[in-house]
Amino acid sequence: MLVAVCDLWALASGPGIRQRQTLGGTLGVLFYAGNWIRALDHHQTLGAFAHTWSLSVEEQFYIVWPLIVLVLMRLGHPRGAVVATLAGVLLSIGARALATYVSGYGPRVREGTDSIADQLLVGCALALFLHHWPSGPAHDRFATALRWAVWPASILLAAIVLWPEQIGLYSPQFILIGLPSLVSLCSVVLIGFLVTSPGSLGARMLGVAPLAWLGRISYSLYLWHVPVFVVLGGAHLRPLGRITLGIALSLALAAASYYLVELPVLRLRKRAVPAPRLGVALREREPDAGAVHVVPDRGALRG
Repeated sequence: MLVAVCDLWALASGPGIRQRQTLGGTLGVLFYAGNWIRALDHHQTLGAFAHTWSLSVEEQFYIVWPLIVLVLMRLGHPRGAVVATLAGVLLSIGARALATYVSGYGPRVREGTDSIADQLLVGCALALFLHHWPSGPAHDRFATALRWAVWPASILLAAIVLWPEQIGLYSPQFILIGLPSLVSLCSVVLIGFLVTSPGSLGARMLGVAPLAWLGRISYSLYLWHVPVFVVLGGAHLRPLGRITLGIALSLALAAASYYLVELPVLRLRKRAVPAPRLGVALREREPDAGAVHVVPDRGALRG
């Protein structure tokens, strides 16, 4: 639906660079290859689809990684999946360094699936750890470590957002290795803390109704907010009016998309396809490992 709406806008609004790039990027978006189009063609931004490059990375990752995890769990000890995930993090950092050396820092480094896979893999490592150790001494030690680490991680993330120049955010070395890895690690610490400490103030705050609702529509909100602001960019509005109208339209479209499209499709899928049970593979290899089913939220991470 997003593709149809954006292409209709590009056709109806007349010739322009954003319109041409939107139409030119349609096939790449439909086949989840937008990140490679942007990475290999510096002149193609995908127009109103510019933000979908991160969805392409996710889809490519979710095609390959679950198969690797299942094979690892079938062939070896489940702990091997955690070790393999952390090894994948190091390989991705190495790929990022190599891509920077070959082509310089640019879209190829920022948006290539291989060079940013570590930002997804660290979350996978957390999920696998919590899956394999849902309780017990190892889980308790991990939860304690997260409680100690959550404040430094929060301060580091705040510094990256609020004072990037003061902490050397724009130095090539920090961009190459430090920034993606540090942000990913801090984010995993925060998420792990919220999962292992559901009674904490942060977890309770995120559980309030308005924020919970915003989380439910977050995937649709991510899809619609960029096209809305692209269209409003050509309107004769003051900046405050454009921002206010853009937020209101984005929320309205996201809510409509969630309730009229996303929810009905999810209900049909649940009736047609039984929910996957990753815990089955674990129990076959280690019956006492427990079975905590970690179901990732499609809207939880965006590149």
